Amino acid sequence: MKIKALNYKTNIYILFILLFFSITATTPSLAATKSSDETVPDSLIFFERGKEPEYALLVEKKAQRIYLYELNSTFNQVLSMKCSTGEANGPKEKSGDRKTPEGVYFFTKESTGKYLTATYGTRAFPTDYPHILDRIEKKTGNSIWMHGTDKVLKDRDSNGCIVLKNDDIDALSQYILIRRTPIIITESVSYVSIKAQWKTKLKIISLLNKWNNAVTQGAYHDYLAMYSPSFLPDIEWWRKWTQLKDRLKSDNIKYSLELTEKYIMKHNDTYVAIFNQKVKTKDRVHFAGTRKFFIKQTDNALKIVGEEYLELPRSLTMKGAKKAEPIVAVTSRLVPQPVKENSVPDFVNSWLRSWTSKNIKAYGKCYSAAFASRGMGKSEWLKYKRRLNRQYKYIKVSQKNLKVSKNGDTATAIFKQIYKTNTFKAVGIKTLILKRENEKWKIFRETWKKM
Repeated sequence: MKIKALNYKTNIYILFILLFFSITATTPSLAATKSSDETVPDSLIFFERGKEPEYALLVEKKAQRIYLYELNSTFNQVLSMKCSTGEANGPKEKSGDRKTPEGVYFFTKESTGKYLTATYGTRAFPTDYPHILDRIEKKTGNSIWMHGTDKVLKDRDSNGCIVLKNDDIDALSQYILIRRTPIIITESVSYVSIKAQWKTKLKIISLLNKWNNAVTQGAYHDYLAMYSPSFLPDIEWWRKWTQLKDRLKSDNIKYSLELTEKYIMKHNDTYVAIFNQKVKTKDRVHFAGTRKFFIKQTDNALKIVGEEYLELPRSLTMKGAKKAEPIVAVTSRLVPQPVKENSVPDFVNSWLRSWTSKNIKAYGKCYSAAFASRGMGKSEWLKYKRRLNRQYKYIKVSQKNLKVSKNGDTATAIFKQIYKTNTFKAVGIKTLILKRENEKWKIFRETWKKM
């Protein structure tokens, strides 16, 4: 009897253990079950997570600490390290005051090794102080960096920079993306409930959506209504933008302006929102810069009180590039450029652009009503091209070694044509027979021979 009783108790014990581990295995992680009453730093509001984890740095001057936060299902502190800030108290106001600025900043580059003097340790990250709001508030100074040191780290011992031990800044560097990872500097970290942060996030997202709608669909006064009366945004581009939108509409070119990878942060009474602007068509996405808004409560409404670009499209930063509003510069590429009447090369290149952009309306305007090729007239030819546009995700067509001969109102253009799609590539010699109709060149005949 004793043996049976022992087995019974043992079985009950084993069953209890199995039940315990079963419940434990199905319980969500701590991050996934955080209560809305739990608190997070009030400076971290919303990070739109991409494929990889997103991070933010938070400097608390009072504690002389720097914290690394990761966005998972909520904001989780990953690292906490000692740092040293400016020896003078308070936010930076002018050059030489030996204060560390307070606010939301971003790193402009990373320097290591031979590019640094010993003062900056193993690596350094310059910040974008002073940003536009600092300049509006008449703050001066520059060269505010986060950098390393091989000396003993003392509290409040810098000229205004954020200083870490070499080992610590080396470890931190793997989490930093230039012009993307924010460093938020504050005297003392305050905390707020997750529920309160969610409400704030919805308000800021609503403002961003209204701004985007005003740009893409609204009138000039709708656009200005997004801004504080104390801040007049650059409006030089609006007239060109309005003309461009009309041209896109008349050419039946479909596009959208989308705001993606949004971050929302806060310092004191100022919200900072950054996002990528993307001009999207059916087949392509064009990067139109990373924009930064400074937002404050004004007359019972959130208004933009400052704006600037963190990053521009590469085509606007190349040497010799003309300064332009990125939205206008990028979107204007969707419109085929007007053809110069007497320039066959310009006509050929414009025709290639309309082909590449799958703009069948602009493409069709390049052909004569009397066009014929491969047994097809103009109507059948354009139907054939529409089918190809639907078949391929993208089409890229370019030319090399263009040779032109003219005889009055007739011209011949011969060149090497490079044709690429997502599944197919062909290279051959293209011959275009052109005729002038109503003072404009039109394609009369077209042939292609494989090389």
